[in-house]
Amino acid sequence: MTFRRLPSYLAIAPLAVLWSCSSGATGSINPQGVQAAPQSWMAPDAKKSALLYVSDLGNETVSIYSYPQGKLKGTLSGFYAVHSGCVDQHGHVFITSREQVFEFNHGGSQPIATLKDPYYGPTGCSVDPMTGNLAVANIGPIYSSNPGNIAIYKHGKVSPKLYTDQNIFLYYDCAYDNKGNLYIVGGDFHGRFKFAEIPAGSHSFVDLSLDQYIQIPGGVQWDGKHVAVEDQGAGYHGSTIYQVDVSGSTAKAVGTTTLTGSTDIIQFWLYGKKIIGPNIGSSPNVMFWKYPAGGAALKTITGLIQPVGVTVSPPQ
Repeated sequence: MTFRRLPSYLAIAPLAVLWSCSSGATGSINPQGVQAAPQSWMAPDAKKSALLYVSDLGNETVSIYSYPQGKLKGTLSGFYAVHSGCVDQHGHVFITSREQVFEFNHGGSQPIATLKDPYYGPTGCSVDPMTGNLAVANIGPIYSSNPGNIAIYKHGKVSPKLYTDQNIFLYYDCAYDNKGNLYIVGGDFHGRFKFAEIPAGSHSFVDLSLDQYIQIPGGVQWDGKHVAVEDQGAGYHGSTIYQVDVSGSTAKAVGTTTLTGSTDIIQFWLYGKKIIGPNIGSSPNVMFWKYPAGGAALKTITGLIQPVGVTVSPPQ
């Protein structure tokens, strides 16, 4: 069985024996083998445009590009097991890293806040447009083989409240919709796809039954009308996004976006009518496609080592 890729620090935990990696470059590299990270810097004019943030596990940095031009505007460093990111309505960018989540101003080179996530490995995150709360998917604890959780940081507080679902063991990604409902993509003890919702105003999970088979759970996003759920893919067939409608505990796939040319995308990002994916396969890059049409990529950014997450912060 092929399972979702993991942050590098989970390779040292007992939990890591549960997973094997698919083809191409992996997210479970030895931390001692990571390339040295450059110092943080940012171009003076970076704040004037939308910015694409790309988390690169290969050298523990986040590269910032002008969007949609793709010109390098800066580099953020100081992470360990960097994974993915999300953005709030003020353009503040949150980057997940081992036991911490860093918050940056749009175009800022130094964090304005560091949120604690002790003993856990944060992966995906999302900001509630209704409350401003930050939700973080903790794939699992670093030093044990216990289940992960969803961490909710209320109004910027540095310590979260943790929420779990007895049917989810691994928590990969999460996304709020426009009404404050939180959708969670995860896996059971064996890594098999699990899908759930925490309705707005609730602290309880609703397990969702999806009519579409997902081979390798990937990311999840709200596209403005549907919940976009990803099958991460495994080299030979690439990654696919499904547009999903949710009613009660039933989830139905109503559309499909094929990301032609991709080999393994862990966490994608939707921005306007584009979808952006960090392709961690044998030729690492970041690719752009039309959404929801998919098909051939419109643009590619190269020069990355192990891109695992992307986020766009709109111009401020």
